[in-house]
Amino acid sequence: RAFRPTIHAVDSTDRDSGPRGDSSARLPSKPSLTPIDHDIRLDPPFFPRILEPQWISGGIGGRPGGSTAWSADGTLILQVSGSRSDTYRYIHTATTGDFEFSVLFHSLQNLSMTGLMVRESSDDYGPYIFFSIQDNGRLLLQVRHTHRPPQIVHISDAPVRLPCRLRIVRVGDRFQAASFDDGAWEPIAEHTIALPEQVRVGLAVSCQVPGMLGTAEFQDVLIRLPATNNKMHDLRRSRIEW
Repeated sequence: RAFRPTIHAVDSTDRDSGPRGDSSARLPSKPSLTPIDHDIRLDPPFFPRILEPQWISGGIGGRPGGSTAWSADGTLILQVSGSRSDTYRYIHTATTGDFEFSVLFHSLQNLSMTGLMVRESSDDYGPYIFFSIQDNGRLLLQVRHTHRPPQIVHISDAPVRLPCRLRIVRVGDRFQAASFDDGAWEPIAEHTIALPEQVRVGLAVSCQVPGMLGTAEFQDVLIRLPATNNKMHDLRRSRIEW
C-alpha cells in the first residue's frame, strides 16, 4: 500500500545473509572497493533540493507477516514479525539520477538487519546496494550485481551507538556509504554498481527470530537531489571529493 509519512525536513546541515537469503551471501567475497579521488565536494549545496517521497510499503523475499509502517510526529516506524525466512519489510520511493539519501536511526529492537537500500526494482532477485546495521551493531555494505550472487563489500570492526545517522550518495554508478560522526560525514565504503537512472530508494528491516516483533524508528528521512538533474553529466566529469 502507499502512504505519505509526515517527516521533518532538515535544511542542510554477525549476520552475513542478504535479502532473499541466498546461501552465497553468507560467504564474504573479497571486498570490491572503488576509491573516488576527485575534488568538488558533493555536500549541500550540490544537493539543495529535497525530494517529497511517495512511499510504497512492500516486501522482499515474500511479504513479511504482521508487518506495518506508519509515521507520527516526524518519526517513521517500521515493524516486522520474526520469521526463519530471509524476508524484509521495504518501504521505498522512486528517484532518478544522482542523490543523497540520509536517515537518523533512532532506535532498533529485535531486528536482524536494518538499513538504507537502493534497488533496480522491487523484484526479489534484482541488483541492489544495501547499507545496514546488523543485530550486533556493526555496519555492513552489501551489493548484488546483475546475474551474480550477493557480495559483502565492507563490515565495520566496531558496533555503532544509537542514535546514529547514515547516508548513501550516488554519483553515476558510484555509491558511497557514510556515517555521521563528531560533526562530519565519515566515509565507510565505496562501490561501483550498474543501476538504471531511476531506482527504488528506501528502508529495509528484517527480524529472523520467530515469535519476535522487530521495530525500527527513524527520523530525518531525507532524499536530496542536485539543483538540476539534467546536468548530471557535468558533475560526473568534474572532480569530486567525498
